[in-house]
Amino acid sequence: MSLLFNMSESPSVHIPYPWQQDSWQKLQLQVVKNKIPHALLLAGQKGIGKWHFAEALADYLLCLSPKAELACGQCRGCQLLLANSHPDKQIFIPEGVGKLLKIEQVRQLSTFVGKTAQQGGRKIVILGPVEQLNINAANALLKNLEEPAGDTVLILVSHVASAVMATIRSRCQMVPLLTPDKTIATTWLKELQIDNAAALLHLSGGAPLIAKAMLEGDDLEHLQTFITTLLSLSQRPPAASHIAVAKDWLGIGLSQIIAWWLQIIHGMLVYSFNDSNGSLKNKDNINTTTNSITSEMDRLLASGYRFNRQWLLKFSDKLILLRQQQLQGANPNMPLLIDELLLDWQVIVGRS
Repeated sequence: MSLLFNMSESPSVHIPYPWQQDSWQKLQLQVVKNKIPHALLLAGQKGIGKWHFAEALADYLLCLSPKAELACGQCRGCQLLLANSHPDKQIFIPEGVGKLLKIEQVRQLSTFVGKTAQQGGRKIVILGPVEQLNINAANALLKNLEEPAGDTVLILVSHVASAVMATIRSRCQMVPLLTPDKTIATTWLKELQIDNAAALLHLSGGAPLIAKAMLEGDDLEHLQTFITTLLSLSQRPPAASHIAVAKDWLGIGLSQIIAWWLQIIHGMLVYSFNDSNGSLKNKDNINTTTNSITSEMDRLLASGYRFNRQWLLKFSDKLILLRQQQLQGANPNMPLLIDELLLDWQVIVGRS
């Protein structure tokens, strides 16, 4: 069986993705030595499989007869996991997209960890994204981390570890899960029979699960709209009006807009810092014979050499602050906010 295929003969077994093997081996060794901590914080870029890694670890810790460093898929514990009815495993996630984890959910967590394991082994909690805990819920979770009950392992998941309360981070073993090597991620996508794997991976910022999801929803179409708009705003005079853009972007969602914009700014800075002598100016004409989304992305990133780096960094800071405010429950007026961001961007491209 190829490790590049995230499948096994038993559907109950979660197998870590191939780019997660080093992290998996380190944790598995801790389990064997009975040195697994009571709280882990899985941190890394969104779309690289942190939640799946957490599920694989939960399977392994609740399996009664693990084999080859994985859950066996056959024991009573694994059968309960397969049926989503294992009494010693609980999952806590926000109740909707963009919602926060509430204190009522952490209270349920506290009740769960205070009980005796029904199967006589460990109790496992998976919770995330941790940065989406409201302040009361974060403080309540902190108490569980300070006073762990019984043989309980809390597996916390975060897309933005810096946004997690410092006192929570300090009480967890940090498990950084890295963005996969492009070759490994592209091979994995190709084994799933996904066409244009390399291009999708490029557009997703290196996150293979986001690349895969682009083919299953409207993300690719929305990204095309986003990139085309930014290209048109970079022209003199701009080929798009703010009113039209705001209307087109309303269906994308603020969190996605911020994520893509930050990815593009990062890409522009990489292009710029990697070329101090200005030779990237020739890339203004990159792939101009095609209007494919990948060529438009390349043209947009390459155009960043013309923009002031300090202004790009200031705009990046503003986007990060907006993301933090959104995680804390802020609900801005989207048309007005998009218009404000577009005005800021117009200043940046206008100063080039």
